[in-house]
Amino acid sequence: MRPKEQIREILTQALEQARNAGELNFQSLPAFEVEAPKQADHGDLATNLAMVLASQAKMPPRKIAEIISKNLAAPAGMLQKVEIAGPGFINFFIEESYWRRVIPEIHSLGPAYGNSDLGRGQKVQVEFVSANPTGPLHIGHGRGAALGDALANLLAAAGYEVVREYYINDVGNQINTLGKSLYFRVRELQGEKIEFPEDGYQGDYMKDLARDYLAANNPPPSPSPTEEEFISLGRYAGDVILAGIKRDLEDFGVSFDRWFSETDLYRQGLVENSFALLKEKGFLYTNKTAPSGSRPRPLGMIRTGWCAAPPGSPLTSPRISPTTFTSSSRIITWWWISGGLTTTATCPGCKRRWRPWAAGAG
Repeated sequence: MRPKEQIREILTQALEQARNAGELNFQSLPAFEVEAPKQADHGDLATNLAMVLASQAKMPPRKIAEIISKNLAAPAGMLQKVEIAGPGFINFFIEESYWRRVIPEIHSLGPAYGNSDLGRGQKVQVEFVSANPTGPLHIGHGRGAALGDALANLLAAAGYEVVREYYINDVGNQINTLGKSLYFRVRELQGEKIEFPEDGYQGDYMKDLARDYLAANNPPPSPSPTEEEFISLGRYAGDVILAGIKRDLEDFGVSFDRWFSETDLYRQGLVENSFALLKEKGFLYTNKTAPSGSRPRPLGMIRTGWCAAPPGSPLTSPRISPTTFTSSSRIITWWWISGGLTTTATCPGCKRRWRPWAAGAG
């Protein structure tokens, strides 16, 4: 048991002993602190117990502190002295030899010293770094790697079951752009005069990728590339870049339990299924599928009606924030309701009061 925990236990026992002896009268043990004081001459640990107990005990804090101190029963060799300070703080001075007792425990437990079971039985996922596979890591990613890994290690030391995940964003326009960048760099190495796209990846690593691509006897790009070819080249480049990212992180001492590819979300149909479920529940619509004037009301929002409330006008309820947009003929103001607000609100434009729309309301 750590000294702070021991002091807390000793104080609790002293209170019970004082109550049983009729020296103190209180209903329940109040929440109190045992902390290292800011000034070293105030001891190693201090408590505010006497002061937080004063209202229940109906006694001056210093008197309570004297009673507690008298009833303290610390282990032999633990306390050098106990002092009462200020309005009723109790300061504990611990023998140096007692502090040294922890050294064998540290040697015995090794890296496990300081661990706890605070999070036993609970799972935590820490996703960090997750740099797009469109270029090598930079110093900012290194900072994220150090921070995420440290957080994961702390959670694991506290007993949580931690899963470290790297989310690979390998879907979307950036992969197509990566493929285009590789395409033009390869053609450039083949001696062609090219006009590199402005939105392409400009780093020298693209030239290295192009050299490696040709050195591996990959098929040369066609004169008239298709979108499929750009995507194919992008996936090739992304895989090579990701392999480099993994090597860098391994050299940095950071490991992951899971490398999750966004592509898998689409391959498994999870994205499509999610949209289908939202649509089925009535939470999703598009401008094309919803007839004009019949779009479902957004859940958790209220509307002022067809009033021209000035943008940014203050509302009677501070929990509602306004968002104003302009339609073709009128100004419509919506208010987002946070935390499931159920009270009404007054529109600053028309002065009418409106209620929140409930889930599923028409």
